[in-house]
Amino acid sequence: MTPDLVIYRYLELTSGGAVAFDELARLIATDADLLGRWLRLLQLPASPERLQEGLEHLRDDEFTGLAQAQVTSVAGYPGSARLSFDQWRSVLDTVHLASVLVETLTEELAPPALELRVLLALSGVQVPSDPLLEELIEFRGTRAELLEDAPLEMRVFAVVDAVEFNREAELGALLLGLSAAQMAECAATARQRTHLKLVALGLIDEEQPDARDVDWSQKVWLRQQVAYACMGLDEATSWDSFCAIHNRVSRTVFSKAPLLLKTDADETHLYLLDSSAQRSVSIKIASQSSLIAQAFRAMQPLTLLLGRDLPVADRQVLQALQVEEALAWPLGQGEEACVMIIAADEDVDLHAAAEIYGSQLVKYVRRINKSIKAVAGPELEQSDPAAARVEAFRQREIQRLREVVHEANNPLSIVHNYLHILELRLAHEPEAVEQLSLIDSELARAGKVFASAREVPDVVAGSLLQSEQSDTISDLDLGSFLIEVAEIHRGLALERQADLSCDPVQPSVALHCNESMLRQIVGNLLKNALEAVGPSDTVKLSGRAGLIRHGERGAEISVTDSGPGIPDTVLDNLLIAKQSSKGEGHEGLGLSVAFRLASEMGGALDVVTHPDEGTRFALFLPLRARSAD
Repeated sequence: MTPDLVIYRYLELTSGGAVAFDELARLIATDADLLGRWLRLLQLPASPERLQEGLEHLRDDEFTGLAQAQVTSVAGYPGSARLSFDQWRSVLDTVHLASVLVETLTEELAPPALELRVLLALSGVQVPSDPLLEELIEFRGTRAELLEDAPLEMRVFAVVDAVEFNREAELGALLLGLSAAQMAECAATARQRTHLKLVALGLIDEEQPDARDVDWSQKVWLRQQVAYACMGLDEATSWDSFCAIHNRVSRTVFSKAPLLLKTDADETHLYLLDSSAQRSVSIKIASQSSLIAQAFRAMQPLTLLLGRDLPVADRQVLQALQVEEALAWPLGQGEEACVMIIAADEDVDLHAAAEIYGSQLVKYVRRINKSIKAVAGPELEQSDPAAARVEAFRQREIQRLREVVHEANNPLSIVHNYLHILELRLAHEPEAVEQLSLIDSELARAGKVFASAREVPDVVAGSLLQSEQSDTISDLDLGSFLIEVAEIHRGLALERQADLSCDPVQPSVALHCNESMLRQIVGNLLKNALEAVGPSDTVKLSGRAGLIRHGERGAEISVTDSGPGIPDTVLDNLLIAKQSSKGEGHEGLGLSVAFRLASEMGGALDVVTHPDEGTRFALFLPLRARSAD
């Protein structure tokens, strides 16, 4: 039976966020039970590529139900026999040995399907849609002298099948002509491959070697319990009803319902979400004293202990929860960003419970955000003098903005005309004309950005009342788009003496989105990366398709550089527009704009950075724009 650790990792990959089907397919390919069930269900042969394609082509709701069904089928019943992690790992060592033997004998890479067939055949799992697998199982146990003229794959399987009986060296000599020393060397290589695969799949943490000692069966049970309990949140239609249901379902996991603090409309403060709470709490996200704000900015949990040294706002949160110790656990990003404040409890593994409950909760926070936007009325009440003064100030600023935009368009028009003249003069140089055309398209995009700023939509109390026009949404070939954006930035890369490469989506994928907003996001990220690196550093723009995040199919665009990384002081305030440290001409708005636009497009922007190792920004976007539904 499938080890509990593998089941838990499978649950992590199939629920609570975007599904990376390539990683999921690799995990399934390590376990005979999961692999056999999925291949039979999809009626596929033992092929890694076909398996991943089959998973990706399922409808979202269909995939979710089938993925859950596989967990139920392989989890068995309490007390049922189950492979230990070490036993399961030894099977993978044997599987990898088959590939190593083929590569040793042929000096070519083993066929991708070989490992899947060996894994299934070793476990006796039959897949009717794969006749070659059926042959391996049919002739399993045949005497060595009868396999002399059998295909290489069948002889190799006979050798690795003998590992259980310590006869692999003997059969390796008879069927493959390999010495005992060669067999030992192949076995060592196979074990190394297994180790690297387990690290890549997140099943081994080299920094925490004791992670396998966790009670994974308990965590699997807890994750399933939370998933069922959170179904009640489907009924929530407002923040009040959401909090009321959360207060009930969370008590199936915690002794006290955790408090929730969410970002305000301006994303400058965290406020207590539950309107029924006896006190009002507001904490600046940029606060240097609040541990809750620090946990939110760093996306790392922190412990709160009631005492005189604890900031007042944090103490108020503990008092609202009526505890002296709690855990501040940050969740999500963008619209679904919030912080759970969980009461300390010796009977609960807080980190495990928070991780599992939080991964479910954040999906429903996002859903409520969408629901509220869908039912928001066209007008908001303005009934006090303070609001009237704010509206008057807004109108003055709108007029000033329109005047600035008008003046900025004049030099843009002049540059546009001169570019047209240059195109005519350089008609005999196609490459130069193409580059001028790219510049012209970027100027046209700048003009549209200015025009959109001039036509400012009505905004009252931070709510956008004019919806995005449908004509801004179009079909976009992501691969061609990435190549074009990279070409636009070639000049900056040459100036920085940096190596700029582009790895477009293969095969390409169509996005139904606002191209102008996407250009602004990717352009900001690529420009920032090129400005951050030095001579001989690398910057890579790449795409990846076949992902699901919060139930939405999408693609990922990433910008990776080998620069110095982002300092903690900057990282802590990444979402806040600020004065740039790059010098004159830099407003320090690029990243805050990129995060905001990613959220408005229904996507999410993630960042991973390490000192002296570089930075990677990854933008997830749904295949179809939010406003297109």
